[in-house]
Amino acid sequence: MAEEAVDEAISLFSLHPTGVPAPPLVSGVTGFEDPTPLDGACHTHNLRLVGAHGFSKTLYINLIQHYGLETEVAKHLCESYGDRAWQVAALCAPTELRFPVRGIRIASLYPYVDGEIRYAVRHEYAQTAIDVLARRTRLTFLNAQASLEALPMVIDMMGEELGWGKERKAVEWTEGVRFLGSMGLPKSKLALTRAEVQRGEVGKYSDEEYGLYARHDKPDELLESDSHLTTGQNPALREDSHIVREQQ
Repeated sequence: MAEEAVDEAISLFSLHPTGVPAPPLVSGVTGFEDPTPLDGACHTHNLRLVGAHGFSKTLYINLIQHYGLETEVAKHLCESYGDRAWQVAALCAPTELRFPVRGIRIASLYPYVDGEIRYAVRHEYAQTAIDVLARRTRLTFLNAQASLEALPMVIDMMGEELGWGKERKAVEWTEGVRFLGSMGLPKSKLALTRAEVQRGEVGKYSDEEYGLYARHDKPDELLESDSHLTTGQNPALREDSHIVREQQ
C-alpha cells in the first residue's frame, strides 16, 4: 500500500526521488547494517520493517532466559515487537516472585505486561490511557471488562512517565471509562469507581446480568439434571448404572 501511494505521488506531482547518503540506523540491533541501498529506486520487497532485523523464531527463548518472562508473554512480545521485544522486556519491572522474574500482566488473562505501557509512552507517542489500551496493546478490542480492570495500573504508570497530577489522572479515568462504554462495557460497570475496580468489583454481576454474559450456571447453582441426586452421591455408582452391573 505504501509503495502504491508513493508511486502515485511521484506520477501525479512529477517528483524525482533521490538517494539518502547517510540513512539513520533503524534496525535497533547494534552493529547491524542493512544492505538495502537507499538510492531513490524502489526497494519495497527488500526493505525490512522496524523490528525485523534481529528477529528469529526462537527469539522468545532468549527473552525467557535473560529476563525470566513467562513463555506466553515472551512469545507475545516477539510477535508484536520483533527484535524491539528486548527493549520492552527491559522496561518490565521485577515481579518480586520466584517466577516470572519480570513482566507484570496488566490483565491476568492476556499476555500484555507493564513494560509495554512505558514503551508506548517513550517510543510510540502514547498520550492517553486509551492510546495504550486500545491503540497500542489492543486489549480493549478483545475485552472491555479486562481493560477496565487494567485502567488504574495504566493510568498510574503513564502518570509516572508523563508527570500527571491527580486532576489529569481523574480525567483519564473518566474519559477511559466513557470510551470503554462505547466498546461494549456493560452499563452497570460504567458507574464503578476506581476504588471499586481495584477491589475486584468488576467481575461481580447481578443474576440478570449473569445470564447475559455467561453461558453456564453460577458455581453454587445446582444443575437441573442433578437436582434428583443427594449430596455426595456419585451417579455412576448407582444400582442401575452400567458400571455396577458390569462389576456384578
